[in-house]
Amino acid sequence: MLLYKVVHDAGGNQGNISELLEALFAEDEGVSVSWMWLDPQSQYIAQHLQSSVISFRFKWGEEALNSLRDRVDESEPNAWIGFELPLANGKALHGWHIKIKLSESASSAIAVCADEPFQLSERLDSKLSWAMTTLGLTRRNEVLQYQLTDLQKLMLFQVVWAETLEWIKGVEHEDDEFFRELLVRLEIVTGASGSALELRGQRGEPSKWLEKGLTLAKLKSIAAALGDESILESEKSLCLGDLSEKCQPPGSCHEIDQLNIFPIQTGDGVCKGTLYLAKSKGKPVFSLADEMYISQMVSQAYSGFEKNALLAELEKSNQQLVLERQQQEKLISQLQDTRAQLLQSEKLASIGQLAAGVAHEINNPIGYVSSNLTTLNEYISTLFELLDEIEERFGGDKTEVKAIFKELEEKYETEYIRGDVTDLMKESNEGIYRVKQIIQSLKDFSRPDTGQFELGDLNQYINKTLNIVHNEIKYKAEVIKDFGDLPKIEMVESQIGQVILNLVVNAGHAIEHNGVIRVSTKVVEDGFVCVSVADNGSGIAKENLSKLYDPFFTTKPVGQGTGLGLALSYGIVNKHHGRLEVESELGKGTTFYVYLPVKQPKQGEAQ
Repeated sequence: MLLYKVVHDAGGNQGNISELLEALFAEDEGVSVSWMWLDPQSQYIAQHLQSSVISFRFKWGEEALNSLRDRVDESEPNAWIGFELPLANGKALHGWHIKIKLSESASSAIAVCADEPFQLSERLDSKLSWAMTTLGLTRRNEVLQYQLTDLQKLMLFQVVWAETLEWIKGVEHEDDEFFRELLVRLEIVTGASGSALELRGQRGEPSKWLEKGLTLAKLKSIAAALGDESILESEKSLCLGDLSEKCQPPGSCHEIDQLNIFPIQTGDGVCKGTLYLAKSKGKPVFSLADEMYISQMVSQAYSGFEKNALLAELEKSNQQLVLERQQQEKLISQLQDTRAQLLQSEKLASIGQLAAGVAHEINNPIGYVSSNLTTLNEYISTLFELLDEIEERFGGDKTEVKAIFKELEEKYETEYIRGDVTDLMKESNEGIYRVKQIIQSLKDFSRPDTGQFELGDLNQYINKTLNIVHNEIKYKAEVIKDFGDLPKIEMVESQIGQVILNLVVNAGHAIEHNGVIRVSTKVVEDGFVCVSVADNGSGIAKENLSKLYDPFFTTKPVGQGTGLGLALSYGIVNKHHGRLEVESELGKGTTFYVYLPVKQPKQGEAQ
């Protein structure tokens, strides 16, 4: 029954093996038996097994036992070898040993010792061989069990490790929640039943404690029971075991049997705090693998947190760069728009200069044509008077002379010419007057823009603008003027003329034929006047209304519009502290409203 307990007990501990040796050799007084596990390549002795040599009745000291173990380890396997081992006191240790290989590296060995030389009896040989083989296999089974346990722990660590890596990605702040989550994962990996974390204060600040099943009071109680207060301030890794037996008085360890102390250090070696992991009695001891897992998880948590902080800073910098780039692109776009507007302004200025020159050149011949027509009209009147007087003087009652006059009048159609010449002269004078008006309007319109606000007659200036644009729209639409009684307003006449010109030309472009353009003016409340330009043309789609004043936006075919007219008009109206509004319905027409203040606000005065 004892053999079954030793071989099959998953714990396979030293007490059971010692109990077996004592039972087997109870009748052999004076004989000491030592069982040995020999595996120079194995780490499991250091990590798990309490000892690689278990002895029964060995009374010659630890030094002699180590010498015996070395002698057995160097011996040939599978044969009993007698020995005589000198002792420090001048005497000798006598006995027999045998080693049996269980694998490439592991062997089980047994040695029987006494003070005096003795022969190995068949009965003792049988007992020793049976015990050696049985205990070797038992220990081998125990090692395999520890290997399986470590493999399971490694698999658990891999799962927790993968989850920890994902968790760390979302950590942005080194707060209490971060450390509590870290303690939870460390407990899972190591099998700890409680944990605590001391975070060192900075610049003289006191330390901060985070507890999870392991309180500072319990740690102080354990330190006092062990008589070692340094465990509360340790900067070195420590693993304390058998606390339930070492702590005095009994019970002062609060059912804690193992305590692992792990300092948390940054890359530059500064200790930021201390980690405490506790296990109760009966749980597996903290192993080297546990320490490795703790070290990896703590270092990964801190490096991940620092990486996240760096990534957050990089993301912030990147967003700032993107914002700056967008601002630069917006500024570049504004500069491009301004450049285009300047080019358009220069083009308009050049056209204005050309128009002024043309008007000046035309004005000279028109002047003498007008003068000549006036003189010619006087000459014709004189000739008609002469003809009338000749007829009166020489016609008389003479029938023959009257017949001659009658014949000449019919022949040269004098009556028709008299009436037609009068109409021709009237139309010519009206035409010349019209040309003079157009020339004057061109001269006024092309006058250099000083940018100075001056009092002006808005209705009169609108008339001048309509004179210029008359030829553009006369074949498409009739212009109806509905001018109200307006006070003189402060404006830059040439700029307002540009606005009216743009609106009327656009209205004409929106009409195919037989349309109507109504230009109205009136006084509105709050010291404003309103100019409206309405047409019954094609109208504007609703989705385009918000883009009307964007530079270069146009719905006209390529080559028929620059997209700057309304943008320039919008800017001019804003400069005059007014507003430009529009109403439109697709297929029915469009109305633009220009609101202008009668007086411009003084600098610094709100409008």
